Amino acid sequence: MDLLNPRHALDLLFHELPLPLEQARESAPRWRTLERPEMLRLRIAKNMLKPLLEFRKVSPGGLPDPRLDAWEAVFPLLP
Repeated sequence: MDLLNPRHALDLLFHELPLPLEQARESAPRWRTLERPEMLRLRIAKNMLKPLLEFRKVSPGGLPDPRLDAWEAVFPLLP
């Protein structure tokens, strides 16, 4: 079942994130100064990333993916 497949979940996540990594990386450190819609996009991205990052911690294989590695570095900066 695709819903229980972490690889499928990763593909969905990266297809649906509301902004690209580069934009998040640039905006996240100064999120308090952004307009509300941009803050909201950052918050939505954080909420979307959290389940897979948590799954990664408890998964035997760690769910390796360079895209997730890159987002994990930005995650603590997101509102």
